[in-house]
Amino acid sequence: MSNVINEYIQLTELAFSDPIITSAQKNPFIETLSEADRLTRAECFNDGYDLLMQLEENENLSALERGMVEGTFGYAFINAQRYEEAIDKYKLAIVYFSSVDENDKNIALSHNVTALHGITVALDRLGKNAEAIEILINELSTDDLSEYAKLMYTSSICNRIIRSCSHLQKEPTSAILVT
Repeated sequence: MSNVINEYIQLTELAFSDPIITSAQKNPFIETLSEADRLTRAECFNDGYDLLMQLEENENLSALERGMVEGTFGYAFINAQRYEEAIDKYKLAIVYFSSVDENDKNIALSHNVTALHGITVALDRLGKNAEAIEILINELSTDDLSEYAKLMYTSSICNRIIRSCSHLQKEPTSAILVT
């Protein structure tokens, strides 16, 4: 169990680390991607979209970088409530993450989990909670899934089931004693 926890901690730290701060030198790709993300979160969708389009047109990007661009597009579309487009972008990101170089496998794994989560969030917002759960269950049945991904997907399934059953809770009733 400690290996699972250690892997989870390492991948979580990696997912939440600031690549600009942790890199020895500034990376123009990461700076542009971060700025596009910041703009779309600040509801400046068109400006963020334009930056992402510029990145997407760069033919020199690695598969990991292309996946990161598409994943950021997906998140931007979720923020803009354009859920079908978000799903398409997250699916494209997953394709790119599955074709990364061996050196990028661990970071791609973390981004892949995030992209799949984005798909399920978009499905939830479209009222397709059952489809989101089905996707997660299918992912859990794959053979080469990391312990981190298993934990994230299982947690996501449980949260979705709890939310979908929350409407079934009855209001507390008070008993009236008649004597």
